[in-house]
Amino acid sequence: KSGVFERRLVGLYTRSTLEAGVAIASEASTNDEGESAAAQDGRTSAYLLCVAERPGDENDDGSDRGTRIGVAAIDASTGDVRHDEFVDTRMRPGLEARLLLTSPQEVLVVEPVSSATSKMIDAMYGGSTSGVRVE
Repeated sequence: KSGVFERRLVGLYTRSTLEAGVAIASEASTNDEGESAAAQDGRTSAYLLCVAERPGDENDDGSDRGTRIGVAAIDASTGDVRHDEFVDTRMRPGLEARLLLTSPQEVLVVEPVSSATSKMIDAMYGGSTSGVRVE
């Protein structure tokens, strides 16, 4: 039949949310169908991490106070939510520590983003071999 019809978005599937129905645990537990994502690729989490930043103000002497960075991570397979806000220096050691701790499957970056933050994320996940999607 031809005619007008309505389309709706009913689901959004990404690498970090696609396997939400599959149990992901380091002890390789499984879901009702016996599937285990951990057994397939060795992952112990499926975090989707969002990074946003705001440039810091200058001190009275003109030096930079740092950049305020906010991160939020969600693991749809377990329902775990992590979030943090912090002031980081130009080399981004705080951001690096949180990226290493979370080990996300996907990283969403809220623009505008500084070149220092962009370089840190690209250095850790920019290569095609990392398997981590950065948007």
